[in-house]
Amino acid sequence: MDMMMPKMDGLTACCAIKNNPATKSIPVIMVTAIGFELNIKLSQQMGATGYVTKPFSTQDLLEKIAQVFAIP
Repeated sequence: MDMMMPKMDGLTACCAIKNNPATKSIPVIMVTAIGFELNIKLSQQMGATGYVTKPFSTQDLLEKIAQVFAIP
């Protein structure tokens, strides 16, 4: 999900997903133009599984997805 979204920012949405017993096991990869180290740490604290900074290639995203799901 993106860090900046209408109505609810990505960190808040990630936190809501991870605090809900029905959705807490869903991996969340933040895909955003904000590459600040603080935002990366905040997303990890909120439960994000990965972080990809825009612009990114399809290969970058596929590699992150493979990491999250431990795909060789």
